[in-house]
Amino acid sequence: MKEKEDIIEVISKYVPLTKKGRNYYGICPFHKEEDKNPSLAVSKEKQIYTCFVCRSQGNVDTFIKEFNNRWSSNWFTTFLLLLIYLSNI
Repeated sequence: MKEKEDIIEVISKYVPLTKKGRNYYGICPFHKEEDKNPSLAVSKEKQIYTCFVCRSQGNVDTFIKEFNNRWSSNWFTTFLLLLIYLSNI
């Protein structure tokens, strides 16, 4: 991943984000519990993310690696998530 990639642009390809104050928030894709409230906080300034439920955290590279590790074992689920995301655009 290029160092210049903006974390908001990258994560918003996987998770819809909403800006509140200085940070962006979305539903975390990493824990099994059904999230009804956004627990994933993303900082544009610091270029990091943190989930307040499962404690996942990191930068752009970490997010992509963790997302791929979580979902790549089931390509059909990944395909469905991509379709759901694209239908919400």
